[in-house]
Amino acid sequence: SNGPAFSPDGACMYHTDSARGTIYRYAVDRRGQLSERVPLVVIPEQEGRPDGMTVDREGNLWVAHFAGWRISRFTAAGKKIDHIPMPVSCVTSCTFGGADFSTLYITTAAVTVTTVEQRAREPLAGALFSIKTGTSGFPSFSYAG
Repeated sequence: SNGPAFSPDGACMYHTDSARGTIYRYAVDRRGQLSERVPLVVIPEQEGRPDGMTVDREGNLWVAHFAGWRISRFTAAGKKIDHIPMPVSCVTSCTFGGADFSTLYITTAAVTVTTVEQRAREPLAGALFSIKTGTSGFPSFSYAG
């Protein structure tokens, strides 16, 4: 289980089932109850596994690909509209931040980079990256348990 992320209006929650390579969308009611689970995106195995994600102000979903060397952007309807190649294989999550939430911060892992050859190919594995995307996100929702 990874994610989750919420649509800008809070009416949808997105959840990643990394093992199945699937991102699901749920309806969220006013009480915070989930319903209507719908498979939204299935990531092809050759593109890695979907991991952490975030949503921008336009409602697009930004998804990290573990073992996939990329971040992908999908519409709220699940259509892939862009991807950002990364210099490391295991991209773990992303979120918007900075003063105006216009910088995408991306976390990565080095857990699978264990040999000398792998380290030479991925010297930045485990690093934190930041990218200006031309869009912006918003502060995370607060949880009131």
